[in-house]
Amino acid sequence: MQNKIREIRALLANTALLSTKLDTPVLDKKAVMVHIQAVDNHLKLASPDVMCGYCSGQGCRACKETGWMSKEFAAMQPKEFHAS
Repeated sequence: MQNKIREIRALLANTALLSTKLDTPVLDKKAVMVHIQAVDNHLKLASPDVMCGYCSGQGCRACKETGWMSKEFAAMQPKEFHAS
C-alpha cells in the first residue's frame, strides 16, 4: 500500500507542476491545487502507521477490524488509548 501511496503522491506532484505551467481559462490552477491538497490529506489518513490503541492490534470498530490506524487518527485519541 505504501508503494501505491508514493506513486499517487508522485502523480500529484507532477500534476501540480503541470498546473503551474498551464494556467488557462479551461484549467483553473487554484482549483487543481485545492483538489491535490485534498487527495494528499486523504492519503495521510488512509495509510496505516500505528497499532490500534483500543484493541492492541486485534481489530475493533475504531480501526475497522484491521488492528492499525493512521498516525493522525491515533494522535486524536485520548492518551490512555495509545498503544505503547
